[in-house]
Amino acid sequence: MLVCYNAVNAFDAKAAKERVVEFRVRSQLLHIEHIDKQLEKLEKEFDGLSPPVEQSAVEAVKTRIHKLEGNECGANHVPCGAERTQCVHRLLFCDGTKDCRNGHDEDKHVCSGDIVKAGSSFTGFSVATGCIISVNMFGTSVVTSSHRSPFFGARTIVRMFGTGQLRADQPPLMAVTSTGYYEHATRQLVLSVDDEKLMGTSGTLICTFNQGDDDRAYCRGMLESSQRECSHMLLLRA
Repeated sequence: MLVCYNAVNAFDAKAAKERVVEFRVRSQLLHIEHIDKQLEKLEKEFDGLSPPVEQSAVEAVKTRIHKLEGNECGANHVPCGAERTQCVHRLLFCDGTKDCRNGHDEDKHVCSGDIVKAGSSFTGFSVATGCIISVNMFGTSVVTSSHRSPFFGARTIVRMFGTGQLRADQPPLMAVTSTGYYEHATRQLVLSVDDEKLMGTSGTLICTFNQGDDDRAYCRGMLESSQRECSHMLLLRA
């Protein structure tokens, strides 16, 4: 009886419980480590199924989503980038003062004039939708000069030279010069056509870089007198 009593006393229930808990923790850690290795293996296999998504594709998707969502900004106001709950007047962009809480209106990329810097060239295929001339044609345009006033940074003044042809392998049918501006807040290039041969009268070309990058813009050609749409095209940086 004395032997049994001593054996019971020698058993430390608290220490035994701690050892059991320690064993269970080690077992769980081994199990988690095994799962982590399996997940890492699956991630590598998944990454190998297709090339990595490029940032330009991500930006294009974001742009389309923002266009579908719209915004509640009033006339002449634009949202502050991703912070679409705040709107700022488009002429307050790039003036040296942060009007957006997140500083979007003074962002380096937003205010960069590289998108229309001198020497930039664009190509596109214009589809006629009416007006005097209803001929589809290929077009090529080059930025011949661009500058921004130190007192008004919201717009960059632009001058361009362009040619139009019925087919890409044919000589140009016409050559036109145009002047206008690129507005940083709206990412719009607004040009007034100097040569009336393009649409039979003075025209305006409005190109919006709304495709998620600086290399593609959707354009609309309109009569200055009536604002009637005459053509549309997708402009691509050459």
